[in-house]
Amino acid sequence: MDSDEGVDVIPVPWGRLKAWIEAQEKAEQSGYNPNPPTKVQVAALSHLVDFMDEPEPTPKSIGKLDYVSELMQLAQSKSVAPPMFRDLAPIEVPVGGVLLQRWRTVCTLPFANNKEFPCPGYGLREGKQPPLSKSKKLSKQYAAKYAFLYAKNHFGASTSSNGGAPVATNTSPPARNPTPDSNHNNNNNNNNNVSVGHTSPAKVQAPSGGAPLSPSSTLPSPSSSTGDLTNGGSSAAEDTDFYDSKTLPSLLDQVKKETKILKLGYPIFDIFPDPETPGMYAGKPIFKNNSRIPEGLGYIKGALTKALAKELVAEEILQYCKAQRKRLEGLMNTFNPLEKE
Repeated sequence: MDSDEGVDVIPVPWGRLKAWIEAQEKAEQSGYNPNPPTKVQVAALSHLVDFMDEPEPTPKSIGKLDYVSELMQLAQSKSVAPPMFRDLAPIEVPVGGVLLQRWRTVCTLPFANNKEFPCPGYGLREGKQPPLSKSKKLSKQYAAKYAFLYAKNHFGASTSSNGGAPVATNTSPPARNPTPDSNHNNNNNNNNNVSVGHTSPAKVQAPSGGAPLSPSSTLPSPSSSTGDLTNGGSSAAEDTDFYDSKTLPSLLDQVKKETKILKLGYPIFDIFPDPETPGMYAGKPIFKNNSRIPEGLGYIKGALTKALAKELVAEEILQYCKAQRKRLEGLMNTFNPLEKE
């Protein structure tokens, strides 16, 4: 190797460097590394590789809107618990040979079963780490932005972000019993895959066309008809119902695919008024005759709408199925190491 001044420089010992990298990788994968890289070594490596998966959020990328205030206004307009913010411990990140502190904030929405942001699809790409910010303020705004976009997509929120139009409020919470009927689960229609708890008779409207359903919307009927719910009874609805969420149809398709691969059978989505929080909804999946499902899988509560409750249940099922499939694939690779060759 030649330098700019014409003086020879000793060649890089690539073999020893590769051996060091492999040893570090194996040690970290085992869960115990007796000789981890020093800060000086890590800082030196940052000259060669970028340690952050995603670009750092900036005021320009986040925008001028105060998303923390937007979220607070939304929660107030819906008469629900406000979002919660949690600053994680600062992280030292090597950048250009120097260790710099970066921050990450988690925003939790109580009215969405305590869903945390950023999350896949909202400020986080699948398989990547959440972005790190140069300041706590930017980090908080980043988390709040995607929590607000999630809420806006699900509840049709309209605040100062789109001209200051008032947010639709739930002026009359859905009728509910203090606790679900003890025979609720026994009344499910076996030919349908969504069950909704006791509600008073309500005029329903198909979700197709017109303005998106608001959180105060009553239970929609199947898309081919419109009708009233039976007073005091348990009603079932097809998969075409509750689609006031843009992500729900594809999410349910994924659930169908994953449960089929694992031979679990597609579950019934039992959606009912949350017994703990008036005006909110809870939900759980019901798998028929399948003892492999962990008890309590997919039970959610505190969802602002029926559609959100169903979506959160589906997310729990999908996460479980993907983890199970990954585990089974790992076992198969263990028993068949030469299968891919």
